[in-house]
Amino acid sequence: RVLDEDEFPPLFDSQIYSLAVREDARVGNDVIQLSANDPDLTSNLTFSIVDGDRERVFALNPMTAVQSLAKPLDRESIAAYLLVVVVTDLTNASASASALVNVTVLDVNDNSPQFNETSLYISILPDRAVGSQVTQVIATDKDEGSNGHVIYSVLFQ
Repeated sequence: RVLDEDEFPPLFDSQIYSLAVREDARVGNDVIQLSANDPDLTSNLTFSIVDGDRERVFALNPMTAVQSLAKPLDRESIAAYLLVVVVTDLTNASASASALVNVTVLDVNDNSPQFNETSLYISILPDRAVGSQVTQVIATDKDEGSNGHVIYSVLFQ
């Protein structure tokens, strides 16, 4: 009778996984399914995130390798995550492998523009030429790209 010896470490199907997740993705949503194999006949694989997620924004199911969102994302705070994940064969704890999961957080238009000044009072002399500049206001938006463009308009009351 020949018995299989647990001599091979598990291997991820990819060394680097890359994905993009919208910052308004719902907590609990699955974001990726990792995959690893062990050439040994008997193996019991478990998965874990070991680095790159200090805030514990992501959860990784240790048995199924499904990574999900555990906390809300905010691209304006953290635009990308580089997670180190490990697969370990529990029948031989010294047999493990690692991979990188590169998560890019996609921006949504979730911030309002903010003026640099909260209030502005100006005086205009009556002899000021029509069309001349009387003041300048500046507003910024934390969103990215077209989501962060600011359009100004003057409202008369």
